Parts: sequence; C-alpha cells; structure tokens
Amino acid sequence: MPLSPDRCPVCDGALRAAVPSSAADHVLRCLSCGHGIHLRGAPLDLAWRDGPTSSSPAERRVFSWDDFDQAWLRLQRLRELCPSAGALLDLDSGRDAFPALVAASPFTLRCAALRDVTDDRLFDAVTLWSGFDSTPTPVEDLVTVRARLRPGGVLLLDVRTVPEPSVVQVFSRDSLSLVVQRAGLDPIPPTPSERSSSRLPPQALALLERARTIVPRAHWFDRWLTWLADLTQQAQPGGHLVIAARRP
Repeated sequence: MPLSPDRCPVCDGALRAAVPSSAADHVLRCLSCGHGIHLRGAPLDLAWRDGPTSSSPAERRVFSWDDFDQAWLRLQRLRELCPSAGALLDLDSGRDAFPALVAASPFTLRCAALRDVTDDRLFDAVTLWSGFDSTPTPVEDLVTVRARLRPGGVLLLDVRTVPEPSVVQVFSRDSLSLVVQRAGLDPIPPTPSERSSSRLPPQALALLERARTIVPRAHWFDRWLTWLADLTQQAQPGGHLVIAARRP
C-alpha cells in the first residue's frame, strides 16, 4: 500500500502522533502494532529492490576489520540456519564485505537487485542487509522476496531502528515479525546473542536470560523481556534488528 500518514503499512491500523525525542524525528506510531513511520524519511536506498540508479561502475571500497567482523557473524548465522549451504541470493550488498566472505564458503552466491532476478531459479537463502527500512511497501516487497525462496528456504533481514534521514519504517521486533508473517514467512526465534544486541550490560542480560529459563511458560514475561530489549536497542543511535524467517 502507498505510504500514508493515516494508515500503518504493517497492519493497516490507525496511526497517532508520537511525542518526538528530538525536533528531527517526526514519527507516527501505529495504535495497533506499535510500528513507526518517519514522515521526514526519504527512501534513498532501494538499490536492493530496483537496482542502481545509474550505470556508472560501483565505487571501490576499502573494508575495515569491523566490516569483516560483522560479515563473519552474518555468515555464521547463515551457516547455522542453512547447514547444507546451497544457492544464496544476496540482495545488492556488494558494498560490504559479506559477499567476499560468502564467495569462499560452500554457498553458491548470486549478488543482484530483486528486479534483476528474472529467471525461475529458487534460492535456499536470501540475505538483505540494508535498505529495507527505506521502502514504503514492506509487506509487498517481502512477498516478492518470498517468491524467490524455495520451500524451507531462509531469509535473513537487517533493519535500522532509529529515524535516520533515509529510514521510512521505524521497526520494532514485533512489527518486523508481523511484516514477515503477513508476507507468508515464519519468523525464526532469535538466538541469545541476537536478543543481546541491545545495549544492556552483560550482567543484566545474563540475569534476564536466567529469568527467561526459570519461567518458560509465562508468555507475558517473555514479551516483556522482548519489549525491554527493543526499547534499549532503539534508544541507541545506529541500532539494528536482525530477523530470520523461513518459507513454509
């Protein structure tokens, strides 16, 4: 659906004006699912979906050790979810170190924008590391991504959780899971390391994980822990959420 200041693109619920944390935020929050719309965000990075905006060659980048560390963690998570490897579609992340590491792994790698994948080939995994938070139509775009996954195939998706200039969708863990489900994918529960991506001190994270194991049947308590992790993560500049999902 087109971006609207009245309806939520995740659940089509009503929006309300949120109290901005700064003069530049201008975020509307959905009354139903809590998803945020950054009204001043401009979708500048949709190369993963539509391809590059010009035919000029991609600029050569020098990667830092941090780039490779992040790419290595992403590849480790992918190997956990796809132990047999297979065909991987990496949606236009040639600007980071991830494809370079994948090329040395058992995966058969294809890097392309979604619009440029015109054959009937299905993939065992699809990765999207930047730009999804800029799209005005998140559910519709993930439906298109889902069509490129074979049954049982895995999606790994990374979004930002703060209203930066190019961010249109301000996701929480709940709203991102809802987008994935509405697109026909099954969210995969996060690992303890993914839940600890908030900036809580390690000692506090250890206590929360211990509490989670003590009361495993308290659904409300687990939701409270997830909400707390989201809250602390979104309060940090440059915060990210990573979600994994599988095609039924």
